[in-house]
Amino acid sequence: MSATLPAGHDPTTPTYKRIAADLRAQITTGALAPGKTIPSISRLAHVYGCAVATVQQAVKILRDEGYVASASGRGTFVLATHPAPGVRAIHTVNARLAALAVLIEEAQQAIDAETERRRRSTRP
Repeated sequence: MSATLPAGHDPTTPTYKRIAADLRAQITTGALAPGKTIPSISRLAHVYGCAVATVQQAVKILRDEGYVASASGRGTFVLATHPAPGVRAIHTVNARLAALAVLIEEAQQAIDAETERRRRSTRP
């Protein structure tokens, strides 16, 4: 298990993405073997020196990409087969679209609230 993120990383890349990349590399090289559990979220947070939420984001990326699966109360397991690059790209696009949908919904709610506020303020 790697204890630190690679030196020379791009400082503009979010920590959770760097952790996901490091774990992905460990999975693809076999350092984290198929069928085995990865360390707990709290252990990974300790190893990488970051918040639990940061590791949770990284593991979510790997789960969305098909590298790992989580079982409630049992941990997160490395899957035996890893997705092809095209499948990973589709998962990534789907995750980004889902995030955009949330942002659009929040923007629409803000617009609706502002419209209602203005409507009420123009009443005599």
